[in-house]
Amino acid sequence: EAPSRNAAIGTFVHIGLALVGLAALTFAAGVAFFYLRQIRIMKRDPRHALTLKLPPLQILDRLNFRAVLVGFPALALGALGGWVFVAYGKGGEGSPWLDPTIIATMTGLAVYTLLLFTRTFLGWYGRRIAWMTLAGFLLLVVGFATLGAAGAGLAFGAAACSSPTGPDHTL
Repeated sequence: EAPSRNAAIGTFVHIGLALVGLAALTFAAGVAFFYLRQIRIMKRDPRHALTLKLPPLQILDRLNFRAVLVGFPALALGALGGWVFVAYGKGGEGSPWLDPTIIATMTGLAVYTLLLFTRTFLGWYGRRIAWMTLAGFLLLVVGFATLGAAGAGLAFGAAACSSPTGPDHTL
């Protein structure tokens, strides 16, 4: 049986938001990496830092924060949509919170929540924020590496949403 139109639209929105969020957070992780790299090079030999052609540290820090400001809400809404589809697509069987992709994504989002809180309310910036960005991104990579593994993640959620009998049918 073909998935309903609402399920197809919901899946499209879920995947679209998740991809926008992941793209922004991937960019933030790359910027954080270059921030930390530039600091390390500047500590070893400040003259060598000028040859890298990277933006100043303040700009890298600001880019990182702005990318997280875009990626965090997009991924959070995408994850919420995915959780809803898994929860309702399973017909009440089991808990969608046990899905390894959801666990890793929620843990990564918790790190990004902490990052936004410490940056906004405690005034943290620079190295601490860069390390938190990389930690959150690593958790997201672990989460999305579990997609389709052992019947979990995308294979489980998509099959559960599109099939009336649950996840044992393939797409």
